[in-house]
Amino acid sequence: MIPGSKIVSNNDPGERAPLLANQEHTGAAADSETMDRATSYLLFVFLFALFFWGWAVKNAVEQGFDLGILSFATVVVSSGYILFLHHKSGRSPGPTARKLLLASQIFVVLNYALGVPASFQLDLGVGFAIYCGVFTLLWCAIASRGRRILADEEPSPAATATTDKEKSSDEDETARNQEKSSEEEEDPSDDV
Repeated sequence: MIPGSKIVSNNDPGERAPLLANQEHTGAAADSETMDRATSYLLFVFLFALFFWGWAVKNAVEQGFDLGILSFATVVVSSGYILFLHHKSGRSPGPTARKLLLASQIFVVLNYALGVPASFQLDLGVGFAIYCGVFTLLWCAIASRGRRILADEEPSPAATATTDKEKSSDEDETARNQEKSSEEEEDPSDDV
């Protein structure tokens, strides 16, 4: 867990919330490695999109409008918003914020995907088409990775059933151990 952060309780709304949504469902704090991975992912996406947004602004000034100004701006805003919610206000991002991040990344994917046929129609060259194709795949991978890291999925019913069986087995074993210890205490043959 990030130093200074806490799991949200209903008693104190000022406490820091977990960054990962599935912590709320399980009630358990994620280990620091998981928290660091999510924070690192969001920071990477924010900085990566910010760099390419600046590049799109440069291209727009030199060559005319670039749709990257809008698509990268949405990623910068959505990833920055989730980081802000966690680190400044102590709130965990809800499913809507995570969906907006994914939607903004899909916007970037579509922007790059449109660049492939546009490069041939506007005679921008094969190099630009390859660049757009590679970055279409790269942003698909980034979005997919983020969806897994920030997933809001509860355990599957099969996993829940297994956990329930394990709990029941542990409870049965505890009851047997308690019975044995009470039998040993009552056994008069040990007193002789």
